[in-house]
Amino acid sequence: MTRPRTARADRPLPAPDPAALPSPATATATGGPADRLAEAVARVRLVPDRYREFRQDGRQAAREHGIGPDLIEELGEAGLPSQIRYGVDYFDRVDLANIALALRLPNARTLAMRGWAKSLRTASGAAAGTFEVEVRAHCPQPGHPGECEYTRSEALRFLDGYTPAAVPTLGQLRHRATATESTGRLPEAVAGLLRPLHFQLLPEPLRADLGFLAETGLADCDLAALYLTREAGRLGLAARYGFGFFLAAPYSIIHAWTEVLDGGEWHAFDPHLLNLLGDWSLLDPKEWPSHRSIGSCTARVSNHHLWLTTHHGACAPLSLATHWAEADAS
Repeated sequence: MTRPRTARADRPLPAPDPAALPSPATATATGGPADRLAEAVARVRLVPDRYREFRQDGRQAAREHGIGPDLIEELGEAGLPSQIRYGVDYFDRVDLANIALALRLPNARTLAMRGWAKSLRTASGAAAGTFEVEVRAHCPQPGHPGECEYTRSEALRFLDGYTPAAVPTLGQLRHRATATESTGRLPEAVAGLLRPLHFQLLPEPLRADLGFLAETGLADCDLAALYLTREAGRLGLAARYGFGFFLAAPYSIIHAWTEVLDGGEWHAFDPHLLNLLGDWSLLDPKEWPSHRSIGSCTARVSNHHLWLTTHHGACAPLSLATHWAEADAS
């Protein structure tokens, strides 16, 4: 039996008003820790409850997200959605990940962001280099009866630089990056369309919901890429949605961005990501303005979101351990 958490006065908390929330530029720069915590919870609660899966307890909150027992109690008092089962609070994984991002807690995701920034700087340097990625699929339902059966998508199997291994769960991607791939510029006015948006991890059903973006000002990279592609087209640019790998050591990620045709070549842009890394002081916004190309760190797979590997017809998660090899100076 489950029951939803309510406010301590035993009444449901009112839904937050998006207009009352601070803009992304000031959300982490004003107020004390209590204010930032309240802002983080308010943004999380803009996502309707029907999209939540209450599966992580306090131990998982600490282990995966860096949210300790005292902080999880504070979050509960502030209205973080949860369910109580047999006396134990359970939380939504995406909610916890967003809280950790908003409060800048050390965990695997926030540490990976440093690798993203470093890889952008390295891959856009004067010398070319190569990303070497071990593409490993994992069972989405461990412990199921029978053997695991994996199927690679055609888009992955025929991706330039990808070599499947004999074991179905393995493959290797080698992608050569050059400095010239990062010289493109998106019109600054177009890139600026994403500045008022707040970066937020979203549940799968909302990752293509432009209405949700308009109502809340929240977007992950998939939703931001859809929005920017549409708006760039409205402004007369030849634009398309790009889906594939954002390459970074030590771990790459599955990612989405916008591509714009300029000078006969497609250039990859992600102002949403560059804004995030700039806000975290991981990239210098003067060197990496939001309208700069991220093409040196992208390997495009498709012009739409797809499952790269499936397991009995379900999406199989991928781990993407990555090594950067400097170009041979000779």
